[in-house]
Amino acid sequence: MQRAGQPGHANRADLLVAVVRFADARRGLAEAVAEIEHAPTGVAALRALAAMQARLNPSIWPLARLLEAMRHQDKAAERSWRDRLENRRQGCRAIVARLRQEGALRPDLRPEVAVDFLSTLTSLQTWEDLVLVSGWTAKQYQVRVTDLLMRALVARAA
Repeated sequence: MQRAGQPGHANRADLLVAVVRFADARRGLAEAVAEIEHAPTGVAALRALAAMQARLNPSIWPLARLLEAMRHQDKAAERSWRDRLENRRQGCRAIVARLRQEGALRPDLRPEVAVDFLSTLTSLQTWEDLVLVSGWTAKQYQVRVTDLLMRALVARAA
């Protein structure tokens, strides 16, 4: 039974989501996402996404690492983690839809597969492996991941 004054599971989950969103706001994530959304083309949006991650992932990583560790034992942390992942996938879907609409998506690539590739290639885990484990600089990450995204997702003519 829940004691008076103790937050319930739903309240703790809402609090974790709010904390993560507050931290994102302090980092300027909304402005960085707006830059991606307002990029002149889908290709420019891909470039802006890689640049944003190179710039912001170092400050995002500690809280994300904490949530990732907690989510396996705590349903509230899992909810917050899923909220972040779904927000990322929505952004990836929007970029892929834009590439497709502009005729810039590789014609041999189904949009849902392109979303999976984009989401995975730009995941925090991939950033962690390349920057923190392999020792890439932020600039190397940005240039190399951008190049990979262009090769994997964008039609040659684009």
